[in-house]
Amino acid sequence: VERREAMERSLARFGLNGHIGRFAAKEGDGRPAGISPSQLGCFLSHQAVANMADPMRYSLVLEDAVIFPDRFADYLELVTPAIEQQDCDLVFLNQIADFSSLKVVSDLLRAKRSIGDIYSEAFARFSFHDCKPFYGAAAAYLIKPGAAPKLIALLEREAAAGYRAPLDL
Repeated sequence: VERREAMERSLARFGLNGHIGRFAAKEGDGRPAGISPSQLGCFLSHQAVANMADPMRYSLVLEDAVIFPDRFADYLELVTPAIEQQDCDLVFLNQIADFSSLKVVSDLLRAKRSIGDIYSEAFARFSFHDCKPFYGAAAAYLIKPGAAPKLIALLEREAAAGYRAPLDL
């Protein structure tokens, strides 16, 4: 309840309440899986959301634990046109690094410094990076138009293989 209320306050703050639909999370249901019941629930939730996504529109997927930066609406408005130029299907809006790897931390700091102070008034650009070396959570992402069927097929293949890894890996 607290997470839902915090999410609703954040969405209202950015004028997104009327544009975002709530999806009740799934729980692990005891089916055979190579992941924990909570990881299975997360996987099943994202799979269900992908199946509901309109394949012709952007779909913004947010977990209830996401923390919004103060200028989230500004960032989303700035980044959306730039996404059109990128050859990708998903754009992850969050970044959680594996801090056990000093190289990953160093690369992230270098990437952040290269784009400047994202909180400054002059900030008006984003950089796009292949997230495979950095990525570790699916708390916030955009599914580009036309990409939902690809994501669904990928998730279905992983489900058929026995849910070998958490969704975000």
